[in-house]
Amino acid sequence: MSQTPSVALCVRLSVKPEHADAFAVGLAQAAPSTHAAPGNLGFSAGRSREQPAVFVLYERWASQAELDAWHGSPMMRERMASYPELLAGPPEVTMLEDLA
Repeated sequence: MSQTPSVALCVRLSVKPEHADAFAVGLAQAAPSTHAAPGNLGFSAGRSREQPAVFVLYERWASQAELDAWHGSPMMRERMASYPELLAGPPEVTMLEDLA
């Protein structure tokens, strides 16, 4: 029987500078919910030292279905609905293959 591969992704978010500090607070507040989500294997968020309006997220999920379920959750739908107002451009998502 084959095992469903885990899913990893890196997301780069460029936030409008006037919203950067509030965005950082929102990420910190959302982190516990993300960690507790079914299928979440890891979540970390960082803020660029050189460009304080740039944030990078790294996420690992047990399956694509669990990642999709998280993105469809009420909290994430609400958060993503605010992106056009907060972000300077679209999120840059890179799907990753686990190597080690």
